[in-house]
Amino acid sequence: MLELNQACVRHIQLMRLSDKQKRVLIASLTLFSEVGFEKTTSLDIARRAEVSEGTVFSYFKTKEGILNTLLLLFFDQVIPETIELFTDQKVLCNDESVTVFFRSMIEDRLNFLINNRDIIKILFSRCLIDSSWFEKTESIVQNNIVTPLNPILDNYKVKGELVNWPNERIIRNIISLMLSYAVPSILNSKAIDVGKVSDEMIEILANRIVL
Repeated sequence: MLELNQACVRHIQLMRLSDKQKRVLIASLTLFSEVGFEKTTSLDIARRAEVSEGTVFSYFKTKEGILNTLLLLFFDQVIPETIELFTDQKVLCNDESVTVFFRSMIEDRLNFLINNRDIIKILFSRCLIDSSWFEKTESIVQNNIVTPLNPILDNYKVKGELVNWPNERIIRNIISLMLSYAVPSILNSKAIDVGKVSDEMIEILANRIVL
């Protein structure tokens, strides 16, 4: 499974920045994930990147500027890329039953959220502080989840396996249910039994949207 931090580092390496600037971004990403944005100091970043404190802010100006650069990378490239990889796999495997399809999607996305809980926690917190990041999230849901899955969901409706709701409504039901399980685990750093949660979610969805 693709890790968000690893994907972000790969994209940072491709950016047109100096080696020191890349090291600052990678060091900041690691520290923000490990100890949190608020607790990370410029000295921490400088030491991890092996640069002077002056170099840290010579390009990014502020710690908030570093975070915004990382967030733009996540929202514009990293997250859409990870979603696209999974969606493409599901498009190629569209001969399974709707319950098998939903279960594989739920397990994959739950594992993804839990395995990347540290960076997801940062993304959540920024969405609460700045509505523009929430709007970007809404755009990702529409363009990278709803639109690619439309033909799959339409096919299940034709076969009589899925309720005839708008696809966006179906997907939002799944996402909201998934987050109700995942968010407490992410915020409290507590483990969850993905298999058990997936079973419970399928049972709930069977009463809502599966025919």
